Amino acid sequence: MELASQEGTTQGCPLAMQMYALGVVPLIDRLRPFLSDSGEGEVGMRCDEEGEEGGEEGDNEVEGKGDKEGGEGRQTSRRGAVQTWYADDSQAAGHLRVLRAWWDAIARIGPGYGYHCNPSKTYLVVKPHLMVEASELFEGTGVKVVDGACRDLGAFIGDLPRAHRFVAEKIDKWVRMVEKLAEVARVQPHAAYASFVAGLSHSWTYTQRTMGGISHLFANLRDVIQQKLIPALFDEKEGHAFGDQFLSLLALPHRHGGMRFTDPVEECADKRSDSREITSLLTNLIKASERSLPEDYEDQVYAVKAGLRKTRSRREEARAEGVHAGLPNELRRAAEAAAEKGGSAVFTVLPLERHGFAIRSKRDWFDHLRMRYRMHIRGLPSTCACGQPYTLDHSQICKTGGFIHMRHDEPKDLFARCCSELFRDVAVEPLLENLTGEVMRSGSAKVEEECRSDVRVRGFWRKGQDAFFEFRVFYPFASSYLSSSLPALYRRHSKARKREYEERINRVDCGSFTPMVAASTGGMCAEMQIALKFLASLLAEKRKEKYCDVMRLLRCRFAFAMARSALVCLRGSRSRYQGLQADSFELPARVVSNEASL
Repeated sequence: MELASQEGTTQGCPLAMQMYALGVVPLIDRLRPFLSDSGEGEVGMRCDEEGEEGGEEGDNEVEGKGDKEGGEGRQTSRRGAVQTWYADDSQAAGHLRVLRAWWDAIARIGPGYGYHCNPSKTYLVVKPHLMVEASELFEGTGVKVVDGACRDLGAFIGDLPRAHRFVAEKIDKWVRMVEKLAEVARVQPHAAYASFVAGLSHSWTYTQRTMGGISHLFANLRDVIQQKLIPALFDEKEGHAFGDQFLSLLALPHRHGGMRFTDPVEECADKRSDSREITSLLTNLIKASERSLPEDYEDQVYAVKAGLRKTRSRREEARAEGVHAGLPNELRRAAEAAAEKGGSAVFTVLPLERHGFAIRSKRDWFDHLRMRYRMHIRGLPSTCACGQPYTLDHSQICKTGGFIHMRHDEPKDLFARCCSELFRDVAVEPLLENLTGEVMRSGSAKVEEECRSDVRVRGFWRKGQDAFFEFRVFYPFASSYLSSSLPALYRRHSKARKREYEERINRVDCGSFTPMVAASTGGMCAEMQIALKFLASLLAEKRKEKYCDVMRLLRCRFAFAMARSALVCLRGSRSRYQGLQADSFELPARVVSNEASL
């Protein structure tokens, strides 16, 4: 089957690029003899195949060509000129006479390989003093001769002023897109945030990687992100002035308590240096006119990428430590809670409602995000049903209404459902065996009759043995907890649960006990993390999936469960509605139905 070039090379097939690269290798080899010559006037020439749009954002794959094999990045002789290829985009740099010979050869030989040049989209970039000579030499070919500046595969080569104008036009377009996204954020904040982090924020990455000296041009883009998009996502007025420390915190990755609102001005230098390093292997091969990749090329690329990941990780950790050190105590604790595993899972997935990962209500989004960073929550009642002043902290610890007792129900049920996929005998709130004379050493041990555990799973840790799990979700910003670190709080609640249940379950029920302690912000104690990791490994083995994918799914589902419980504690009604007259529901349904029937 033949795919015409004007229809594109990929056609939705991920192997199309590689197959095209391999297919163009014979043509590249045929063109090599036409590139060995000597002369004056080094220039650059770019040729596009007929029907293919070159140089737009869709060409952003070029930065990664060092990871591909085949025709991409191949080169010719050490003398005369050098040619490079990326799929159907061919380029050559060298002397004018050699480039004319190369052009004539590719126009004559190319059709035999299915490669048809398009002169209207082919540019010859020369120095200004060579314009006349180049125009005469390429007269009648249809090739456009330009003086020292031209767009090239989505970037720009040539003099700095024109390059800056090229980038400025791109940035103006991105600014308008961010402004439009800020309008969307007022009504659909979760979708707008995901669109920015997972999509729009990557639009300028290629430009930052391929062009140097342009960081100052991104100032307008940074300003519109900080003055329009971020305020819209936090339900603040446009232009709301966030502090520099808070903006620095938001710029951090999720695993450091941030929201990935990176500063496009500051990240330019890092993007550029990383790009040069990761493509250095291929660049050196091109400069050395190597005809093929070395046998250990993939290993070398992997080593370079691994080194860059470590460097980037150390850089982010150092930046995060500096940002956290300068935060107020309350905000620093909030950032530490958000940086825990699972503490930011709500923000690291796309808002897919079919998987339960969407925060549909804009009020819930605003409340959850402002709770994350300890910001003032609007629209709360002044007084709680218990008579105390109603605040964010009070809503998460008030026992009236039973919400803080119910917030462990969804994580408990979720864990039981996951276990039921693997084990036949799973029970929710099972009765423990009654004591018949046994004496518990711990004074806080549960000794009453009709005592229950949250979940029982037979065979979880050991075949044939009952494993009991007791869930506890606490609020880490309660005044009595502020003097303790988060790890200390996990240990404190885990030990308390063990004192209540472990001895009785071990001695009377002959089972194992695991405390499942979590913070309302999404973090978990060590025992709960071990239990979930073991559960994920069993699920991955049964489903024949990757462990990392299953574990990430579990973290996300538990994080959303914690978020929903915190939102219910915040906005849930803690008092019963007192009607002015008797309600129809107070009467038997049969009576009301009969009286109301026509």
